[in-house]
Amino acid sequence: MSPCQKPFYYGSIMILLFMARCGSSVYYYSVLDSAPFPEYNLATSPDIMDTGSGISLGAGGHYVHISTDADTSVQAGGGTLSLLRWRLGERSELGITLGLCDLFDNTDRNTEPHPFFFFDYKRKLLDRSVILSLDPGFGLGGTEADGPAFDVRLAVMLGKRLYNGIIIPYVSPVVHALLYIYQRESHGLSSSVRYGLAPTYGITAGLDFNAYAPSKSFQLHLVPECSVLRGHETTTDDIAYLVIKPSLMVRVAF
Repeated sequence: MSPCQKPFYYGSIMILLFMARCGSSVYYYSVLDSAPFPEYNLATSPDIMDTGSGISLGAGGHYVHISTDADTSVQAGGGTLSLLRWRLGERSELGITLGLCDLFDNTDRNTEPHPFFFFDYKRKLLDRSVILSLDPGFGLGGTEADGPAFDVRLAVMLGKRLYNGIIIPYVSPVVHALLYIYQRESHGLSSSVRYGLAPTYGITAGLDFNAYAPSKSFQLHLVPECSVLRGHETTTDDIAYLVIKPSLMVRVAF
């Protein structure tokens, strides 16, 4: 072996020894590492925007409390940006929402804020004595499980105009399908994850208050909302959990 080849030879031996010592490791995660972060509250009433441009933007805050039947709980808080709601027609609109959520953790875990994006399409089906709309959507975002969670949901929104539409109270039965990471397996320099399904269902109640009076050019909406949801894991420990999430959003429409 020539002197020039020796560094490459010994370097290869060291890499092989390092890889041989890197065994497999498996990490398991609870649904509580993912469930606090989805944007459960979108702060939009069953009605469709009636302003000239049909564009709405908003900002707000929320608190999340999740308890389980295993006597554990987590709390989190964060902010929400309704990046855009755009009217597609007289009976439909599209929304893009960004949430940022952080756990209130008293343990030694190194938690950090996680973003969650959500896309929804609202379709008004009925507008008579009450307003009835469907609002399906899809979201994804970060979690404490070092990977993204996915959220598919459907809300049935029912509300009623009061005082010429200045106030619209509403309720929304909602069903979620949360896909969360429950296992991560590492093999040397590579890793793989497995997802579990956490069906979640419940109800959201809110009040859309148009504080600037009905106008076709500019509207200012205050939207307090609260979601109460139940869900459970379908893998590992089969934990059942309860989500309580109050929120408040200030929304402007043009």
